[in-house]
Amino acid sequence: MRKNFLFATWSGGGAVPPDLSIARALRERGHDVRVLADRSLHEEVVAGGVEPIAWTTAPQGDATDPAKDVIKDFEARTPLGAFARLRDRIVCGPAADYARDTLAELRARPADVLVAEHMLLGALTGGEAAGIPLASLVTTLYPFPTPGAPPPGPGLAPASGVLGRLRDRVLAQLVLKPWGKGLPALNAARTAHGLPPVDSVIDVRSRRPAARAVPACARLPRQALPRPPAARRPAARRPGLGRGAGAAGR
Repeated sequence: MRKNFLFATWSGGGAVPPDLSIARALRERGHDVRVLADRSLHEEVVAGGVEPIAWTTAPQGDATDPAKDVIKDFEARTPLGAFARLRDRIVCGPAADYARDTLAELRARPADVLVAEHMLLGALTGGEAAGIPLASLVTTLYPFPTPGAPPPGPGLAPASGVLGRLRDRVLAQLVLKPWGKGLPALNAARTAHGLPPVDSVIDVRSRRPAARAVPACARLPRQALPRPPAARRPAARRPGLGRGAGAAGR
């Protein structure tokens, strides 16, 4: 059955090719596809035979031009400072703008499914407010703590006992703590659209509508999590709406 997909992405470097490759594959399978994206990506979107739609209030950037890059993480003095720029300039800070633009596009031209790059929590908020099925597309290693697996970042081996599990719980809280500073902006975007506030950025993924309307022929999971062989751990329990997708380019 032919479906109408709205993608939401941003000029985030490595996230763009996987996002647009899936959009192009859906179009080639006969679906209607358009992409909300920074204007700097529109030429690439058109080259894939997909219709580009510009953000109107959300940040406009160009990762290929340092002067126009939104995050400018190269100016940060520490890894935590670089993370804070991503949180405050893309993920949480402008969440209200991304939500507003996404919802406006969905009201102007309804879609069956919203597929958003996983860092665009504001776009997911707009889709949730619209009440349509959503898919959060993770184009890298899953960046949040997952039960049954060590927290991302340190490269730790899976826990093997009580002390290991305690280690994972403590480190998981440390990983999530820096995200807390972004919650006021994220929750302001949610409440502005009649949605309940969340206690963690992870909760956004558990509250959104499941993307049950995605056709099987599209092979687009509710949350695609690339899993290289070295990252596959049988004990890990991915989020309820998540599904491992094997190689990212498959």
